[in-house]
Amino acid sequence: MSEQGSEQADTTSAQRAAEEVGAFLDEEFASRDVPRPAWGVFLGGRLLAGENADGIYRIASMTKSFTAAAVLGLRAGLIPSRDGAPALDLDAPLPRYILALRAPEADPGLARVTVRDALTMASGLPTDDPWADRQEALSRADFDALLARPASSGFAPGAGFAYSNYSYALLGRLVEELTGRGYREVVAEHVIAPAGLADTGFSTAEVDAGRIVPGYRFDASGAPVELPFSAPGAFSAIGGLFSTVKDIGAWMHGFGTALREHAGHDGWDRVRRDMQQAQRLVDVEGLAAVAGEERQLAVDSYGYGLHHRFDARFGQLNYHSGGYPGFGSHMRWHPASGAGIVVFANRTYGPATLLARQGLDRFLEAVLPARAGAGRPGPGRGDVRPVSALEPSAKARALPARVEALVLDWDDALADELFEDNVDLDQPRAERRAAWEAVLAATGERAADEGGAAQGASEGEPEAVWETAARASWRTAGPTGEREVSITLTPFDTLQQITVRAVPGR
Repeated sequence: MSEQGSEQADTTSAQRAAEEVGAFLDEEFASRDVPRPAWGVFLGGRLLAGENADGIYRIASMTKSFTAAAVLGLRAGLIPSRDGAPALDLDAPLPRYILALRAPEADPGLARVTVRDALTMASGLPTDDPWADRQEALSRADFDALLARPASSGFAPGAGFAYSNYSYALLGRLVEELTGRGYREVVAEHVIAPAGLADTGFSTAEVDAGRIVPGYRFDASGAPVELPFSAPGAFSAIGGLFSTVKDIGAWMHGFGTALREHAGHDGWDRVRRDMQQAQRLVDVEGLAAVAGEERQLAVDSYGYGLHHRFDARFGQLNYHSGGYPGFGSHMRWHPASGAGIVVFANRTYGPATLLARQGLDRFLEAVLPARAGAGRPGPGRGDVRPVSALEPSAKARALPARVEALVLDWDDALADELFEDNVDLDQPRAERRAAWEAVLAATGERAADEGGAAQGASEGEPEAVWETAARASWRTAGPTGEREVSITLTPFDTLQQITVRAVPGR
C-alpha cells in the first residue's frame, strides 16, 4: 500500500486509532470462543498494532489471490511456460490448456468455461465451500476422475457470479499444464519468493513448525477439538497456503503500491493492478442492517482472485476471505490511504471477515479527512469522503490556489490559462462570472453592490480534498456563509469543469 496514508493521517492519531481497533478486536474475539486469534492493522505497509502477528495460520481462500497472480503471470510472460505450450488467452476455453478436459469422458459442461470465467467466478459452477474445503489433498488421478463427473451449473458461463472453488482448482491444473511443473512449486518460486514472504508456504514442512497455530472445531458440548491439517494436493490452489499476519500485510502492500501513479512499471505491477479491478458484479448493498451489522451503500464485485468493493464512504476497497476446517481469515485494504487489516481466527469458519470489516471501517473513519459539512455523525460512524488510489500531479495540486484566486478576483487572462475550451461552451463566461458573484455576496465575501476583490474570505490556501487524481473540492468560510468549490481536470491537468456554490444553512 502507498505512503499516501502517512500524508493523510496524523501518525499519532493513526497509532491511537489502530490500538482502539485492536481493543475492539480483542473484546470481540474473547466473546466468540476463538482460542488464539491474530490480527494486524497496517498503514503504508507498516504494522501499527497487532496480536500474534508472527503466528502461522491456514489462510484458506486467500490463497486464490496467489493462484490468480500465477495465471496472470503466465499470461504476461512473467512465468515461463514449457516448450510448445500454447500462449495463454484469458478468453479461450479451459480445454485448450487442460488435456484431461479434452478426453471423451470429460464433463462437456466445462468445455464452454473460459479462463476468464474461472478467474472471475463466472463459470456457472455452484458455490461449493464445504465440499471443496475437504478436497485439498486430492491426487492428480482422482482429479482426472473428478473432471469426468458432470457438474451442475447455475447459469451459462459468463452470465453471472457464483463463488466456485472448483474453478480455482481448474486454474491450478492449468498452471501445471502450461509450465510442466507442479502448481505449488510455480507459485512458491514466482509469486511467494519475489514478494519476500518468508513465512508463507503450502505445507507444514515449508514453514516454521514451532510457530504453526492449530485449528479447532467446537463439539456439541462446546469443547474445542483440534483438527489435523490437510496435505497439499490437486486442490491446493483453492486454499492451501499457510501464512502470517506480517506476510499478508506485505502482500497487501504490494497491491496497494501497484495502484499508485508512480508505481513501478514491471509486469507484476500490471498483474496486481488488473487483479484489483471489478470484473464481475457480486452484490449491491443498501443501508439496511444485515445480521446485526450496519451496512452502508456499496457495490461489491469480483476481480481476479480478489474482491473489489466501492463503498460510498471510503471509495475503493479490496479484500478476500478464507474459511477452512479449523480456520477463518480475512485481508482487506484501502489503496488510497495505505490502510489495511488482516484477521485470523483458529476455529472453523471463524468470524474473521465480519471483524476485519468492522475494524477497518473504524480505522478509516478515524484517520481519513472528514467530509466537510456532513452533519452530526452517528455513534461510532464518521461520514468520510472517498479517496482514490491515484495521487494528483504537482501541477494539479497547484490548481486549487489558482482557482481560488480566480473565484475571488476574476481575471480573463487567468481563466484563459486554466480553462479547457469546453468550459465556456458549457456555461458562457459572463453567466459563470455572475453566478460566482452571487455566491460571494451570499457568503459575505463581497457586498452585493461592490466590485473588485472579495472581502473577508478565509486566510491562506484552500485545503483541497482530492477524491481522485482529477477531482478535488474545498470549502471556504466567509463572514455570513460558506461556499464549496469543486473542480474536475482533463488528462492534461487543465480544468474541464468548475462549480462554485453556496452551502445551504451556513
